[in-house]
Amino acid sequence: MRTMCWLLCALLITVALIVTPSRAGDSGCEPDWMPSFEGRSGTFGLNTTPPGVSGDIYALTTFDDGSGRGPELYAGGRFVIAGGAFVQCVARWDGARWWPLGSGVALGGIFTNVRCLAVFDDGSGSGPALYAGGFFSVAGGQTAKSVARWNGMEWSPVGGGMDDAVFALAVFDDGSGGGPALYAGGSFTLAGGTAASRIARWNGRTWSPVSSGMSSSVFALETFDDGSGGGPKLFAGGAFTSAGGSLANRVARWDGSMWVALGTGTNNTVLSLEAFHDGTRSRLYVGGQFSTAGGEPASRIASWDGRSWSSVGAGVSGPAVRALAVSALDSRQPVLIAGGEFTAAGGVAASSIARWDGVVWSALAEGVEVEGATTSVVFALASMNGQFHSQPLLSVGGRFDTAGGATAINFATWDGASWPRMPSGLDDRVLALVAPAETGEDAGELYIGGLFKTASGLTVNGVARWDGESWQPLGGGLDGEVTALAFFDDGSGSGPALYVGGGFTTAGGVPASNIARWDGSAWSNLGEGLDQGCTALVVHDAGLGAGPALYAGGYFTTAGGVLANGLARWDGKRWSAVGGGLGGPRPLGCESLIVHDDGLGQGPALYIGGLFKTAGGTPANNIAKWDGEAWSALGAGTSDGVQCLARFDDGSGGGAKLIVGGWFNSAGGLPANSIASWDGNSWSELGAGLDFVPLSLASFPGRAGESPRLYAAVAAALVAWDGASWTYVPQVPNGAIVLLSRPGTPSIPPSLVVGGFFETSAAGDSFITRLVGCPSECPADLTFDGIVGQEDLAVLLGAWGASGGDLDADGTTSSADLAVLLGGWGSCP
Repeated sequence: MRTMCWLLCALLITVALIVTPSRAGDSGCEPDWMPSFEGRSGTFGLNTTPPGVSGDIYALTTFDDGSGRGPELYAGGRFVIAGGAFVQCVARWDGARWWPLGSGVALGGIFTNVRCLAVFDDGSGSGPALYAGGFFSVAGGQTAKSVARWNGMEWSPVGGGMDDAVFALAVFDDGSGGGPALYAGGSFTLAGGTAASRIARWNGRTWSPVSSGMSSSVFALETFDDGSGGGPKLFAGGAFTSAGGSLANRVARWDGSMWVALGTGTNNTVLSLEAFHDGTRSRLYVGGQFSTAGGEPASRIASWDGRSWSSVGAGVSGPAVRALAVSALDSRQPVLIAGGEFTAAGGVAASSIARWDGVVWSALAEGVEVEGATTSVVFALASMNGQFHSQPLLSVGGRFDTAGGATAINFATWDGASWPRMPSGLDDRVLALVAPAETGEDAGELYIGGLFKTASGLTVNGVARWDGESWQPLGGGLDGEVTALAFFDDGSGSGPALYVGGGFTTAGGVPASNIARWDGSAWSNLGEGLDQGCTALVVHDAGLGAGPALYAGGYFTTAGGVLANGLARWDGKRWSAVGGGLGGPRPLGCESLIVHDDGLGQGPALYIGGLFKTAGGTPANNIAKWDGEAWSALGAGTSDGVQCLARFDDGSGGGAKLIVGGWFNSAGGLPANSIASWDGNSWSELGAGLDFVPLSLASFPGRAGESPRLYAAVAAALVAWDGASWTYVPQVPNGAIVLLSRPGTPSIPPSLVVGGFFETSAAGDSFITRLVGCPSECPADLTFDGIVGQEDLAVLLGAWGASGGDLDADGTTSSADLAVLLGGWGSCP
């Protein structure tokens, strides 16, 4: 039977040379994101975890931008990703997902942040706007020094801004007849070019000083009527010891004409202020790092009634109270919420957040925590007062990863009784993907690696298997991150096993230095392993009679105790170096490996990309080719490091080319912005290139009847190259790191699996999602390219005896399926 098959195939190949395949008509189908991995679905209501953010949240407030959506929550901090969206330190939460505010703020160095938010109407007739203060120099692409204005559509500067950070914003009418003004406090000494020591006033047109200001930074501002007459006053808290030239220890009152001390103040920094009626009278509550207020003991929190200081119960046990807010969680009586760094409030255990009802302290369930650490921090609090849900909610921002034991990355909500539930899907980013088979009955199976610890509530520790319906752990997993995955049959008779590389020391409790083997039931090490992390794995047969071997790349020096310099070979029993490895200024090493045939008649070879200057002593700038015996350079190589490699055939003729992505701006001496192609002889650009470094590459079908497209995952988007131009892929979860193209079967469309650090996707999955391709126009089109041709024949032959090329629905690929393919050769309806 097989002899007949091969004869028929030989005939078919001959026919293929004289038959011109036709393309399918455009079905109008577009690839789409589909729920696939037990991630979150629908919108996020009460008791569900809102997608978190990638860094600290310092400020929260509500604002109605006039779009008709009503009031929504805004967050500022030191983060770039919020719920998968690229947001640059400030974001809008609509109750279901995060949204960017234009291009956010930037260019304040590694400490770029938004520290405060306030809503202010400057009287110009355009209505209220959101003001953001912090440490930055650009907002929405415009110069805006440490303070900027968002009108719901775009950013604008506020005067000339400040010469240093802004930590607090508040609106206050001093009664002089000019109406409300916006006050800013911080560490600056100039506001709009005018001398203003740590506090300034914006009237909608110009900045002006507030008397002679403060002697040191202002961290908090609040309006409050302390009963001294004349209505509300502006109160400032911070690190200063004088205000307006007069003694004022860390807290002072501005009445529109002069600064007044609040008794003897506090003995250490004030970080937060909030007015609260405790059921008896209104008081100004003051939080910070102090231990006394008015000379009396007050552990990190105290109240001022206009005449004297009082302690707030026994205060809190910890370094500081950093945030205060009033919330109507109890409809009968508002309460004061305190957040910061502490482990108890009023002697009651409370992890970084607690509730004061005017008489006693109580905890908010288990509070917020950082897993495995003793310190979590709440920096920001805001009551949403039923604007997003049927009952009041308290939004909490800071530095934490759980709330009430449930995953909550730096942002959570409290409904007065409970914190969010544990989400489904993954709890952290995906860094590696692999499938056990490219076609056949395993088309739905997938293995993933990364930084995650749980998958759908199961403890998996960095590596997991998706069986098409649910996640499965692989033993006890790893004790570190996973960055590379590959299947390899070492010839021992046990069949292919999963090999895992990364940065770890144990696998399933077994000592394993940065690389390990999973045989389906147990973990084992590969001898002494690698002395540093593994970033890439690939299987390759160099054609010298030794058979396939597993190649590992990374930034290691030794493999199994053998000097390897970034690249090593594992034959199933022992490690060996590969032609002397890589050389050049350290750090040097491999980022990506691929097997590619350049079509020049020498067969497949191993290509390595990374950061190096030589390979086996041969000059090779960041990319090289290993043919099993010797190294060779790819022309002049690239001007900087290579991050990823892929094979791609755009259908224009000439076969597949090697695609190279990285940090470079030239390849082979030619301009090439982060991406280029190598045809075996020379380098070429791919259009104008990319503005971001591609983190991974994969080929995937476009619409039915079109040539495949090359997809590139970059830090803020997913882009596709059709052979002529780049386009952005809609509804992409920002933060994609790794891509895996699955070719599909007659019954399963092809798909592109996308992994990264996005917490939700258009399909509702967390940290991993799937772009599903279009159904084939005809059953014999096994490659989903609109053509029945030689590539489909190759797929069918590769699946012989299995189900991957089953065209007659009998469960097995056989000569009957070959007959179906022959009958459809060259045409699709």
